[in-house]
Amino acid sequence: MRNLLFVLLCAAMVVSQCAWSEQSTENPSHTTVKKVKRCFFYNSVKRAPLWLCKPQAEGLAIAAVGTATKSKAGFAHMQQMALADARMHLAQALSESAHPATKAEVDRAVITKFANESLEGTKIIKSVSGPHGSLYVLIGVDEESAQKLRKAIRQNKQE
Repeated sequence: MRNLLFVLLCAAMVVSQCAWSEQSTENPSHTTVKKVKRCFFYNSVKRAPLWLCKPQAEGLAIAAVGTATKSKAGFAHMQQMALADARMHLAQALSESAHPATKAEVDRAVITKFANESLEGTKIIKSVSGPHGSLYVLIGVDEESAQKLRKAIRQNKQE
């Protein structure tokens, strides 16, 4: 009985390995295992869109994700809170890309001022509601705008 169980277990492992591997076109005798990137909502087993884990979108140099928890104030309030959170993350990413050597000493007040003034015109590109009522939004800037914003950050840091 143990031998039969062992043989069945080995057969199941071989079959599952073949299901998750993909044959390479250059060398048909060599198999590679491809792992699928899975993205999940926070504290949930429900799958989330990939942009939630890796903030990217076509045509954007830098993107950021913001979140807002469920609120009795309504959806519009949640949207504004998520947008403000995303702007803070975007400003921090721009600041770190403008001064890569000083990531540890990024001044929070400068980032907040910059996010409130310079990123006011950013719009929501994508949004999704999470399983527990949270709202997630994606915002970003294109390469030309990112260069202008980096220049503005450098000037603010020098002042």
